[in-house]
Amino acid sequence: MKWPQAPSFHRLSLWILLLTTLVVACQRPDDRTLLPAPDPSQTIDFGDLTLAPKAIAFDSLSQAALVQVVEDSILHFLQPKSQLLRLDTGSILMIPPGPQAPYGLLRKVTAIDRQGDQLSLITAPAQLTEAIESGSVLVDKEIGPGDIVSEVLADGVERGDSTGRLAATGLVYEVERPFVMPDGRTLTFSGTVYLDPRVHAYVDFGYFSLEEAALWIDLKQGMELEMSYTDNLVNWKKEIDLASITLAPIMAGPIPITPVIEVELEITTTVEGGFSASIHYELTARAGVTHRQDQWTPVWDRDLTGDFDLRPTLALESRVALSPEIEFKIFNLASVEIEGLKPYVKATYDPFATPCWEAFGGVDFSMEFEAEVFGQEEDYAWPLPSYQLEIASGACFNPGTLAGMVLDALTSQPVAGVTVAVSDQGTETGLGTTDANGQYNFQVPAGDNLTVTFSKPGYLPVEYVQVEVSPFQQTYLEGILQIEESLAGTGGAGGQIRDALSGSGLDGVSLQVRKGVNQNQGPIIASGSTDVAGNYSFQDLEAGHYTVEASRTNYITGYFTLMVIGNQSTGSQNGSLTPELPAGQVRIVLTWGADPSDLDSHLTGPLPGSSDRFHVYYGNMAPNGAGASLDLDDVSSYGPETITITEQRLGVYRYSVHDFTNRSYSPSSALAQSNAKVRVFVGSSELGTFNVPNQPGTLWTVFEMDEDTFTPINEMSYESSPGSVRNGVTTDGPLLLRLPPK
Repeated sequence: MKWPQAPSFHRLSLWILLLTTLVVACQRPDDRTLLPAPDPSQTIDFGDLTLAPKAIAFDSLSQAALVQVVEDSILHFLQPKSQLLRLDTGSILMIPPGPQAPYGLLRKVTAIDRQGDQLSLITAPAQLTEAIESGSVLVDKEIGPGDIVSEVLADGVERGDSTGRLAATGLVYEVERPFVMPDGRTLTFSGTVYLDPRVHAYVDFGYFSLEEAALWIDLKQGMELEMSYTDNLVNWKKEIDLASITLAPIMAGPIPITPVIEVELEITTTVEGGFSASIHYELTARAGVTHRQDQWTPVWDRDLTGDFDLRPTLALESRVALSPEIEFKIFNLASVEIEGLKPYVKATYDPFATPCWEAFGGVDFSMEFEAEVFGQEEDYAWPLPSYQLEIASGACFNPGTLAGMVLDALTSQPVAGVTVAVSDQGTETGLGTTDANGQYNFQVPAGDNLTVTFSKPGYLPVEYVQVEVSPFQQTYLEGILQIEESLAGTGGAGGQIRDALSGSGLDGVSLQVRKGVNQNQGPIIASGSTDVAGNYSFQDLEAGHYTVEASRTNYITGYFTLMVIGNQSTGSQNGSLTPELPAGQVRIVLTWGADPSDLDSHLTGPLPGSSDRFHVYYGNMAPNGAGASLDLDDVSSYGPETITITEQRLGVYRYSVHDFTNRSYSPSSALAQSNAKVRVFVGSSELGTFNVPNQPGTLWTVFEMDEDTFTPINEMSYESSPGSVRNGVTTDGPLLLRLPPK
C-alpha cells in the first residue's frame, strides 16, 4: 500500500488506490493498513512509502490499549480493538511514541496470548527493511521552543531570548552561575548560550532493502559569556549540566524520529592573579552519516567564529566548551548520536610572550551510529579530526612598577631630576624622574629583559640591564650611585671577596668585569683573581659602573656591582660567595654598604609539633628544633650575614632585615639608602635577589617561603627598640621585641 501524499486526490489516483486495496484484500484481508494522512504544515515527505504486508501501523485505539511494556519485548493490552484482534505471529508492529513507549517501538510478534479482554504479545526486534517494502522518507525540520515537551534546567539557568551579538532563533538559555571556591572567593559566570538544531533524515528503501540514506543534524550554536575571578586557580575544572531537553517526536508517517538533547558546559581554568574575560563564539556544523552502495560514511563540516576579550591577569590558560549531546532515535533504536561535539574557546596569557595573549576557537568531535534499525547489526564510531583556529591575539600593556633610589657617588646625598628611561629591545617603553629624595616610582610594561638608563646633565649615565618587571607587581632596583662628569677619566677599584659562611677572605676567586649594572653576559673588559686574603683590585678602568662575576670551585657563582671614579681608587667594594648546598637546603645571604654599620637577619618559621614559631637571629642563632641557623652575624658594615635552612618543614617561613643601628629613629631612610641586597640560594644556583625598597623604615619584611614557593613581601615598617608592626603589614615585628644587647 502506498502512503498518500495529501488528504485529497485526483479521480485517477482514487481509482488506482481502490484497485490496489482490492487486490491486497483479495490476497489477505486487513494485512495492510491505511495510514492517516500527514500534516501538510510539516516539511515532511513520505508519500510513496509502501508498507510490508505484515506491517501494522498502530492507530490511536491500538496505542491507547497498550498498558504495559516489559523490557521492550512483552506488550500487554487491555480491551484490544479491531487492529489488535487481527494480529498473528510474524506481524510487525509500528507503534508510535506514547506513555508506555516514549520513542515508539518497532517489534515482530513471536507469540500471542489472549485471555478475555487482555492481550499479551511476545515480541522480538524488527528492522525497517522488514516493515517497509519500498519508498522513501524525507524529514527536514528545525527544532525550536515549540517542540519542547519538557526540560530540566540546572540551577542558575533559565530560558532566554536572543541578545547581543547572538543570532539565535532556536533554544536560548541564560546562565547566571557563581562558583564558591574552598577559600570563600567566588568565580562569577554569566551570559547566554543557544542551540539551533535542524534534523535531516532521508531514507530510500528498495524492495525490502536499504538503498540510500542521509541522516544528519545541522547545528548552529553559540555563547556570549562573562567570567571573572580575583585570585589564583590551578587546573580548576567544572562541568555543568545546563539542560536536559525532551522534544516532541517527528512523525514521518508511521516512522517516529525523536531528537534528544543534553547540554553541558565545561570550564577548565588555571590562572595566576585573577582575571576577567568576555567570551563569544558561534559554530555552524553538520554532523551525521550517509549510506550508499552498502557503505556508511560520516558527514562532518564546520565553520566557527569568535573572540575573547581578556582583562589584566598574571598568567592564564582557560578553556570553555559548550557540549551538546544530540541524537535522534528512529523508534526506540538509537540512530545517529553526536556525543563528542565540543565547540570551545580557549585563551592563553603570558605577559612575557609575543603576542602576550592568544584566543583560539576549536571543535572536538566524535560520533556513533547504530544501524540495527536498518537491518544491520554493526555499530559505527568515528573519532573525527579536531579543528582549531586562532580567532584573536595581541600585545597588551600589563604594567608593573619600577622603583629605586639615586644617590651621589661621593656625598651619598639624593640626586633629584635624574631621568629614568626604560627600553625593551631598543624601544623606549617607560620614563620616570627622581624626586627631591632621589626616589623614582612609575609604571612600565612588564618585560623580562629590560634596560634602564639613568641620566642627568652634569652626571655620567648609568645603564642597568636585564631587568625583569612582573605585571602588577613592584620591582625594586639596586640603588644607583651616580658619578659627576667632573669625575670622569680612568680610576681603580678594589675590595674583598668573603666566604658567606665564615666571613673570611677567599683566595683564588676568578673575577671577570663587564660594563653596566646587572650585566652577567657580554664582552669581558677586565679579569683578575683574589689574593690569599681574598682581596682584589682593578686599575685603569673608565669611570662608570660595572658588574663583577666571581667564581670559585665548589662555590655558587656570584655577581656584584663595581663603581669606578676617575683619578681615584675606590675600595671596600666587597662581594661574597656561598659554598654549594646539599639537596634540600636553602641559604639566605644579606649584604649592604658602609652605612648603617649593623643590619640583622631574622628568620621565623614552623616548629614541629607546636603552634609556636622559631626565631633565628643574633640572640638565638640556632634554636632547638628549628632546622635553621644564623651562620654569620656581621656588625661592622657590608656583610655578609647568612642564615641556612638545613631542614625545611611544611609551613610558612618569613625572612626580615632589621636596621639595628637606627632602630630608635623615626623617620629613618638609612635602611632604604643602605643598598641592602638579599640573595636566596638553593643547591648550586641562586634562586632570587631582593633589593631594599626605597621607602623609609627600620624593618624590611623581605619574603615568605612555603616549600618551593617564594612570595615577595617587600614591606617597610618601623620597630623602635624595636616597636610593634604597623597594621596591615605581614611581618614578624613582634618577635623582635626585647632583643638582647649586642
